[in-house]
Parts: sequence; C-alpha cells; structure tokens
Amino acid sequence: MIRPPVPSPNRLPFSPLKPYIPHQYHRGPLKVTLAAGFKGSDGLILCADTQISQFPTKHSESKFRTFYGLDVQPAFVFASDDVVFTDMVIKRLVDQIATSGLGSKLLRAIEQEARSICKDFPKESKMHDLLLVLRLNGLRDKPQLFHITGRTVSPVLRYRCVGMGQSITQSLVTELYDHRLDLECMALISAYVLAEAKKYGGSVGGTSEILLAWNARPYELFPTNQLFKDVEDLDRTYFTLKLLFQHIILGYGDSRISREKFASDWKRLSDTVLEMRDRDMSDLAEREQLLADMSRQEEEEK
Repeated sequence: MIRPPVPSPNRLPFSPLKPYIPHQYHRGPLKVTLAAGFKGSDGLILCADTQISQFPTKHSESKFRTFYGLDVQPAFVFASDDVVFTDMVIKRLVDQIATSGLGSKLLRAIEQEARSICKDFPKESKMHDLLLVLRLNGLRDKPQLFHITGRTVSPVLRYRCVGMGQSITQSLVTELYDHRLDLECMALISAYVLAEAKKYGGSVGGTSEILLAWNARPYELFPTNQLFKDVEDLDRTYFTLKLLFQHIILGYGDSRISREKFASDWKRLSDTVLEMRDRDMSDLAEREQLLADMSRQEEEEK
C-alpha cells in the first residue's frame, strides 16, 4: 500500500485554523419585554406589558413615562428590564427636549443626545429600545411616533414592536393592523397583541397598559369609559375565542366530517359566542348604570 504524500503546513492552499475563543456572553439586562406603538386615524397608541425581570426576582412596574409640563408633551414607552438606566436615558432626552425649541431643531437635539449617550455608555446603550411620542410644533400639533435604539432616532410611519415579544406578535399585528381604524379599535388590537405575547413569551407578563395619544386631546389610558371591557377581561376573552375557533378551523379541512356535523358545530359556536357577548354587554350596561346612579346621588347631596 502506497501512502499518499502529506504536504507540509506551510504549503497548504489555506491558512491554518485559528484557535477557538469562547464567546463572552453579556450577562446584563436583556430586552425581554414587549412595547409597541401604532398609528391610527385619529392619533397614536403606545402599549406595553408591566413585568420587570431582574434576576432572580420579577415585579410589575409601568413602562410609560409621560411629561405634561412641556409644550411638545413627550411620552415614552420602553422595552428593557434595566429601569434605572432607561430612566437616566429618558431624563437626558427630556432635558434636551425642554431646551431645544420645536420642529427640526428638536429632532436634531434628540439625535445628538442619543449619540452622546451611546458614547458615554457604549455597552448599556445597545440594550435599550424606546418609543417616543412628540408634538413637534406644540400642543396644537398632531402627535408623531419615533423609535430610539442606540444612536438611531427614526420616525415610525405605521407601527413598531420592540422587545423580545415582537417575534411572537409580528404576524398578528400584520393581520390585524389597519391605519384607517380609530384609536379605540386600535386599543382592542393592542390588547390582543399583548395577550398573545404574555401567553407565549416566557418573559412578557404582568398587566397590560395602553396609552391613547389623541390628535386633539390629552393622553388617556384605555379604557377611557365604561363602554369597553377592562384589558384583563379582554385577555381572557381573546384566548377563550381562540380555543372555540380551533375546532371549527380544523373541522373545515377535514373531509371525514359531514356537512350536517360541521353545520351543527358552527351553530353551537355561534350561539356560545353570542351568549358570551350578550353577558359581557349586560355587565357593562349594569356598571354604566351604577356609575350614573352614583354620580346623580353625589350631585343631589351637594
């Protein structure tokens, strides 16, 4: 047996393999939450979960930061568990907003401050995502939505989801989003998006918060009146409806199910959903009547 010649290493047509260097994983706070912003026909919406995960504990805290004393009324929502660093970033941005005038000057000041923060905190600044609502030309202007990540400040034309939960909710947002919807319809979509993220995202949780930024009104938290269910009730209803419709979706493509059986299942589903909705609407009507009676009683006592 003739052994083939083995070329010496310095004659190989490629360089020798470099030694393997293990990756140094960042052990700081990670973007494990969900925040989102949507543009509707009559304003903007910001929404987020409230779970803050700081190993080994978790707690609930609002991720909204609103500032009503300034002409441009900035409102932030963030997708990071490092609340201390995020609040520092927001404070620096707000300080610039308060002293930079309006319009394009204001945007340039925000961009410069974002770059300055990245220079001062190169590691930490890679881990934060902010959505910012501004009225660039004062209180009479329509709110505009911006995404701030690292040194980049970019306008959001339709919607933006940030944080780890976005990988779960992106398809749902794509299916449901329509810029022609008003804010209250968009709020319902936001509630369903957050419910989906909290169900399937291991680090997304707590209650859901939805902030409405109207074109010509101050900020409000959803629900704004008793005609809408609480966000927690919307969470439960959303998954109940999903479970009910699973049977119909699977049965639609199953040729072994007869037309009569499928029609019976559809009728049962329809009756169940209508009964659920009638019960919910009755509860809302009773709550509204109770509040009206309490308000009338207070006026009579005065």
